[in-house]
Amino acid sequence: MNREMLKAGVEKNMSKSFEDIFLEYRGWLKLKVPNLEAELLPVDEKYDEKIEKIESLSGVKLPKEFLELYKLCGGESEDGLGVIFGVKLLSLDDVIKQLESWISLIDAEDDPETLEQYATSFESHPKGAIDLIYAKKKWIPVTNDWAGNHIGLDMAPGPEGKLGQVINFGRDEEIKCVIGSSLKEFFAMMLFFAQEEVYQINEEDENVFTIVLSETFIHDQLRSWLY
Repeated sequence: MNREMLKAGVEKNMSKSFEDIFLEYRGWLKLKVPNLEAELLPVDEKYDEKIEKIESLSGVKLPKEFLELYKLCGGESEDGLGVIFGVKLLSLDDVIKQLESWISLIDAEDDPETLEQYATSFESHPKGAIDLIYAKKKWIPVTNDWAGNHIGLDMAPGPEGKLGQVINFGRDEEIKCVIGSSLKEFFAMMLFFAQEEVYQINEEDENVFTIVLSETFIHDQLRSWLY
């Protein structure tokens, strides 16, 4: 993937509204992998209550694109196979569950420096954009790989970062990258991959398909293409 081509394609999609970007991506899912599109849930009936819960847990005001995303769908079903090229788009319940789990881990540390002790092995791309720390209460998970790793919102960026940037983080994520400057840019990128057919479809069972960017895990693939 040529970085200049990727940049140009994302910029073109950014001229659209967030709603148009997401609905176009969803339409592509329905056309190419209808079993995955069918896993997207309707908007949560307790949307307001759960948004308030996420904001209370994290101590941040969620960006409008996060709010809009969950007014367009309810995330992915519990048994979802990964509508974001092999990683699961979390429901609001799952966002709360994952956030509570990370906060519990952070609060369980008696010494605040414990979470920073591995900082020498962490990397941020671009440098200074993401704090070199294992976990933060203000990192809001949006996806999950079923192994403790996420793509999500960074609501407490490093000195060279931007509030609301989209990053990878989690149990195995020592090399953290800014994947998008916003949730809109992240989905604009996912739509570009769909438009350019930069993916492969795998048949898991009869009429059951999954979709990935390549044989490489999406976090690693994005890192290699972006940096």
